[in-house]
Parts: sequence; C-alpha cells; structure tokens
Amino acid sequence: MIKKSPVCCLRNSGYTLIELMLVLAIASVVLLAAQRPLLEINRIAFQEQQKITLQGDFQRFLLLLKSELIQAGYALGSGSESGVVISTYSVVLKADRNRDGDLADTLETITYRYDPETKSLLRKSGNAAFQTLIEFIAALKFEQTQAPPQTCIKVTVQVIIDAAEQQTVLCQLGW
Repeated sequence: MIKKSPVCCLRNSGYTLIELMLVLAIASVVLLAAQRPLLEINRIAFQEQQKITLQGDFQRFLLLLKSELIQAGYALGSGSESGVVISTYSVVLKADRNRDGDLADTLETITYRYDPETKSLLRKSGNAAFQTLIEFIAALKFEQTQAPPQTCIKVTVQVIIDAAEQQTVLCQLGW
C-alpha cells in the first residue's frame, strides 16, 4: 500500500509569491542605494587612471625635449645661446643638425607649443604641421631661468585641474 503524504507538509515547503516579491523589492532598494557609491568609485578610478596616463605622457615629453636639446647641439659649453627661443607657451630649438652653421634653416627647427584653448601640447619639426603630443593638460608654461654659469628651461605643468603644479628644470652649462 502506498502512503500518501500529508497535505499540510507539502503546503509549507515553499515560498509564497508575496514573500518572493517582498525579497525582490528589498534587494532592489539595497542595490539602488549601493549604485551611487559604486559609480562614484568608478569615476574616481577613471580620473586617477587619466592622471597617471597624462603624467606618463608628460614625462615622455620631458625626455624627448632633453634628448632633442642634446641632439641639437646644446650640450655642455656649446656656445649656442641664440639657438633656443623660449616664450610662455613655446620652446623653439634652432638646431644645426647638418653642422653647416646655419641656425636660420627652418628645416632644422623644432618647436614645442602649448595651446591653452585646446589644452594640448604640440610639436613641429621643420616645415611640417604641428602634431599633438599630449591632450587635456590643464596648464603648461615655459620659462628661461638663469643660474650662472647655467641657462635653464623651467617647465611648469598642472596635469589636471585639481592637481598641484609640478616644476621641472632642464639645465645645460653655457648655452
């Protein structure tokens, strides 16, 4: 003989539709409350990643500038004071790469320019068009500083708006 299970035990073995809907409503409220902090953390992480990328790009720019200063002949005691023209937003290197003594040759000129409107750092070599090196720099300026017997280029940068300014000084003896 087959025993039938009691009806009372089958009835209490699951959850009712109302209980499931109540749990879903509570879980939805908890997820909505957690969404705002999670989005804020994601935004902050993105900004920090962007800042790190910009700082790395700026460090590569400084290495490129230093390398081109040396390649253009502005090494120790080169006597090429007139070969570097520095203004607030640009540095022009009048290189003599072919060693013909002609610093006025525009094909041998290298220009770095910061455009405050587009927040971009641009580079131009010879008669070519300007190329964008770095975008979205909050502020950048160049200065010529004197600390005898050295002439130096001071580069001041603010990578993002909330960050502090950073200064880097590139010096050569006897430009």
